[in-house]
Amino acid sequence: PSPTISDPSSSSSPDARRLDGLASSEMTMGRTSREKGKRGERELAQALRDLGIDARRSVQYSGREGTADLTTSLPGVHWEAKRYARIAALRFLEQAERDSPATDLPVVACREDRGPWTVIVRLEDLPRLAEKIAEHLET
Repeated sequence: PSPTISDPSSSSSPDARRLDGLASSEMTMGRTSREKGKRGERELAQALRDLGIDARRSVQYSGREGTADLTTSLPGVHWEAKRYARIAALRFLEQAERDSPATDLPVVACREDRGPWTVIVRLEDLPRLAEKIAEHLET
């Protein structure tokens, strides 16, 4: 006999009704999260354009590896846009901004145990950091 699929909302089982509500809220949350991600990608693309870098959202396919969130005029750079209500690592950057003299560029380097170093810098400060690195390497 083939299994019968019933409407959980018509079931008298509280578990069936609870699971139906959970599935519905998870689907809504997924859609909301995707829309927020798209908005973040558009915002980042505009911020990069404001810096003189040609940027647009990439055509993406779910689960496809190697596809960046943005396509830019910087060859060999893979851009991923992450937008969250709060990012804990940004508290470190805020501390660096508070503690550094106004003439210094606040940069945070952090890593997990046995992990690689990661650098955090404000996007608008990235050209200045690149310039400082280039000047240093020329000397």
